Amino acid sequence: MSIKYSEGSDWRVWDLHIHTPKSIINEYGGDTKQVWDEFIDKLEQLPEEVKVIGITDYYFIDGYEKVMSYWENGRLKNLEMIFPILEFRIDTFGTNNGKNFLKTNLHILFNVDMNDYKNQVKKINEEFIGRINLSSLEKHSTKVLSKDNFIKEASDSNLQTGFAEFYPSTEQVLTVLNSQTWKENVFLFLGFKEWNNTDKGKQVKHYKEDILSKVHGVFADAKLEDIPKKQDIISKLSDKKLFHSQDIHTFEELNEYYCYTWLKADPTFEGLKQILYAPERVKISEDNPYLNIPKSYFSNLKIKDSEIFNDKSVRFKECNIPLNRDLVAIIGGRGTGKSLLLDSISKTLNKNIEGTRAESINSLEDFKVEYTQEDGTINEYYVDSWEENFVEYTHVSQSDVQQIATDPKKLGDAIFDLLMIYSDTITQRQEDTIQEIISDILDNKDWLYQENENCELINSISYNEKQKEIFEKRIDSITNQQNKQLIKKYRNNNTKKSKLTDDYSEVEELIVDLKDVQINTNKQLEGLNEKFSKDFSIPLITLKDQITKLSSLKEHILKTKQEALQENKRIEEEFRKEGIEGDISTLLEKVEGYQNNIEKFNRKIEEVKAVTEENRNLLNRRKAFATHLNKKMTEKIEEVDKKWCSLRKGNKSWSLEQTGLLNDILEDISVYAEIYFDKTLFYQKLEKYLNGNKFRVSRGSSETKQSKINSFINVNNYEDFVILISNEPIIKVADDTLITIETLFDEYSEYISSNGEREFLNVLFTTSEREQYLNVYPMVMYNGKQPNELSIGQRGTLFISLKLATDSFSTPFVFDQPEDDLDNMFIVQKLIPILNKLKKFRQIIIVTHNANVVVNSDADQVIIAHNDFEAIGYLSGSLENTYKVIGQSSQNKAEKDISHQGIKEHVCDILEGGEVAFENREKRYSIKGREILQSQLIDLKLVES
Repeated sequence: MSIKYSEGSDWRVWDLHIHTPKSIINEYGGDTKQVWDEFIDKLEQLPEEVKVIGITDYYFIDGYEKVMSYWENGRLKNLEMIFPILEFRIDTFGTNNGKNFLKTNLHILFNVDMNDYKNQVKKINEEFIGRINLSSLEKHSTKVLSKDNFIKEASDSNLQTGFAEFYPSTEQVLTVLNSQTWKENVFLFLGFKEWNNTDKGKQVKHYKEDILSKVHGVFADAKLEDIPKKQDIISKLSDKKLFHSQDIHTFEELNEYYCYTWLKADPTFEGLKQILYAPERVKISEDNPYLNIPKSYFSNLKIKDSEIFNDKSVRFKECNIPLNRDLVAIIGGRGTGKSLLLDSISKTLNKNIEGTRAESINSLEDFKVEYTQEDGTINEYYVDSWEENFVEYTHVSQSDVQQIATDPKKLGDAIFDLLMIYSDTITQRQEDTIQEIISDILDNKDWLYQENENCELINSISYNEKQKEIFEKRIDSITNQQNKQLIKKYRNNNTKKSKLTDDYSEVEELIVDLKDVQINTNKQLEGLNEKFSKDFSIPLITLKDQITKLSSLKEHILKTKQEALQENKRIEEEFRKEGIEGDISTLLEKVEGYQNNIEKFNRKIEEVKAVTEENRNLLNRRKAFATHLNKKMTEKIEEVDKKWCSLRKGNKSWSLEQTGLLNDILEDISVYAEIYFDKTLFYQKLEKYLNGNKFRVSRGSSETKQSKINSFINVNNYEDFVILISNEPIIKVADDTLITIETLFDEYSEYISSNGEREFLNVLFTTSEREQYLNVYPMVMYNGKQPNELSIGQRGTLFISLKLATDSFSTPFVFDQPEDDLDNMFIVQKLIPILNKLKKFRQIIIVTHNANVVVNSDADQVIIAHNDFEAIGYLSGSLENTYKVIGQSSQNKAEKDISHQGIKEHVCDILEGGEVAFENREKRYSIKGREILQSQLIDLKLVES
């Protein structure tokens, strides 16, 4: 006998809310053979991912019995499990929009053996339904729940009327369910809508919370986008999970079928119970949750009956092991071949096998590894072709941890290699920015120091003020007391007109730019639409409104400008009215011409100020870059610069969950850097861009050219370097005066070689140049201690933490017996929670003899290794797989009848503390169960509170 679901826990759609033609309320068209045949046909046509259904009828189980009669006759083989679920409308009420009462729906799922369904149905009828009264009314104290009693007690002797008028007691139903017969064999759900409406005004909030505490899950028929909101309502009161279903009552609903509830579990009652210990096993999603996080994983091991070593009699039994894509735990007694499985994978893929046991495994085609890539491509590898095999995955063997953990230097080298920490302190974007800043500063300076043929700085404020003054004087020369105010008015109006001219040009240019943006953007969008027209249709952009408004603004400016021109004419008339004699037109033309020149120089002065201010800002930004560089090089966490910071922050493509997980792994680890400044190389690089004539040494002098350069630049260590690039005074000129680097370029340019300023700055600010003389030396600490201060277990913990953190989330992680080389506290407090989260993003295959690692990390598949007279075999299944053979001793089970007990029993037999591990995992649920029962007994006044 083999375990049915050997691949372990897998995602399946569970639809636990399908009513039958026997349900008191349904719209299938009658309880006839024709209707039933069509109903079964529809169930057989459900999407292939639907593997578990719940036949959910009101109060009674005859609909389930009918479905199972079809199953017994060979139908419904598309389904792996069919549960009976009774939907009870109990005496806990809500309102529907404040008008009608709604009875709370309690759904009771029963644990059944499908192969013995007739006895199971009989038991449910006799020991549950038969013990429930029609209602809590005194007159119904002898009236059990039945369709006949609904009809007899109904006001019009109609089944539907009786169903609407009477409802069982919540207390009675829960009391029966908490009996020894049922309390471990039922799973309870509430209907969300009715439960949520129980308390719209928060007047019976505690009763609403109480009924929720007594169930295990909640049903909701809702749009996919509305599910998170409903789950959030539940989560504020408990950790219960929401299950989605259509609540099917009609063929139309079956024809337009959808269900978004995915469970990662065996399709069994024990599988369903796993959500109580691991709520993350439930996902509400349109697609298989596996599709949300694609990853590469080992998908199968195919082993032929074969000898493993040339010099030993140990051999593999023939077997096929489908591997779960999440967390696989391999367990077994000493010498059963659990580590041998990993060694064989290592040998197949030539992964760190030199000097290990894997190297001596036979090179035969008898061991094949199937590897599924992210895109679904499946590759198969076997040992005989290991030289050509390559699969990207992380394999940590016992020898890896032992060798590295005992040698601090090897640990340090391994850490540097794992983290790929280099001296990169600046991102490429920052590098591009600083280069742009340097280029802009130099371009601005070239413009500011531009000279005319008279060696005058034509882009200086003084030059333009001087030119402006010339035209001011010319206006003064034609201004007298009589025309002074009118000329002033005329000048102001011309200034206004000049500004309007500039505004008009600006708006006109903006209209042209917007039209270009619209044309160019739409060309790109059209190109994308041609490429992806099947899946996407991106609408073209239109800037019509903006262009229209700007055109109106342009007309307004033009109109205002015309008004200014008219104003000039009025001013000219005022001249005449004032009796001012002479050629007024010529006078005003001169004023206008002089004023235009004044405005031109005003604009140039503003431009000079702007460029000067821009350069000041650029220098500040360059200084800020120096501050940033210093911070990245010196601060404790950031001093490992880009690589370590990037690791802690997480990749941009990662989710918040991944980033949080990464930080959990690295919580006790700190990495820092020792700053290394090569002064000799620094000066060798700068010397090429200095004017050598300024540093000549007279014959017989004790000085050297190099010492004069060193004394001049005056940078002797990293701290001095920061001062230099921060544009602070440090360069030492005559009389020991200290100047900044910018002062050197501007006022002592004779010390710089021709066109050497740009190259000089590149030596200081370009990463490729700077890293040759300024670098960091990375170091690592664990819990505040350096590697040579750590125990071997702590070093192993540090090493594994970095292994887990620095490898890609999407590649498998294979680990042989972590408990042998790691601190137990780390295993319990950190490794197990990390594995439980990490398995979502990468496959983990782990050999272990620690029950806590298997159970509390919620292993998705457990592989049992066993050795039967030197024949190594394997059995696999999910952690929730459980059954025992009565009368068989546990000692014989593992040796002779390996397949005749469940995975859970194997874990308990093989691993020390296995039963305790299961008890601890289930303790949380068990405590809840006791609290619920206690609450119910208090309600029934059977015990004191």
